[in-house]
Amino acid sequence: MKFLKNKQNNLIRVLVRAEKTHKVVVNHLLQAKDIFCKLEQLKTSNNAWTWAAYDVSDEKPETEKFCAKFTSKEDCEKFKEEFEKACEHNAKILAELKAKEEASENETKEP
Repeated sequence: MKFLKNKQNNLIRVLVRAEKTHKVVVNHLLQAKDIFCKLEQLKTSNNAWTWAAYDVSDEKPETEKFCAKFTSKEDCEKFKEEFEKACEHNAKILAELKAKEEASENETKEP
């Protein structure tokens, strides 16, 4: 599992490839909105997190539920920390982009 930052827009996404085939199996933007990217601890394990996201790893993008299990409690907590930090980072970037869009719309409307 990797957190990747886009060089053009600085948004962070999660990417996971299958071990042997290297096929992309998870690819989604970290954007905490509605039900998306809200971490919940797996009820059957103390070292696992679940979340939902709009995944684009297949040809047809769709909402998926994911689970990440870790071998240690430290790794599990580190993942949560990095995941939430990335979501906050993306929220800030997206808010800035929205503000710029609205400002440029207002400039074009004025006579």
